[in-house]
Amino acid sequence: YGTPKASALELIEKGFDVMLEIEVKGYEQVKKLFPDCVTIFVLPPSLEELERRLRKRGTETDDVIAQRLARAVEEMDYAPKFDYQVINDDVERAKNEILNIIANIKNESK
Repeated sequence: YGTPKASALELIEKGFDVMLEIEVKGYEQVKKLFPDCVTIFVLPPSLEELERRLRKRGTETDDVIAQRLARAVEEMDYAPKFDYQVINDDVERAKNEILNIIANIKNESK
């Protein structure tokens, strides 16, 4: 819940690539600071599947699950603003897709 800007800037200045896991509000702030950054939005396969996953965890009440689903609907409206969208229907496949995106970006910047 919040990445210190100074930490990210220090890594970037040292030549490192920085990956942030952020919510859409954080996306807006990062995009203002780094308009050329590459963004990836990870989507659930469906709201039904997201609800199933949340319930399977057994860590949240029905009210919390309802709130998270409502927020997910709002956040998914932002997906088209991102450079890439990855559907997390299979963790291994989604991971490989993200790694391929990163590899292609790195190859294009050479």
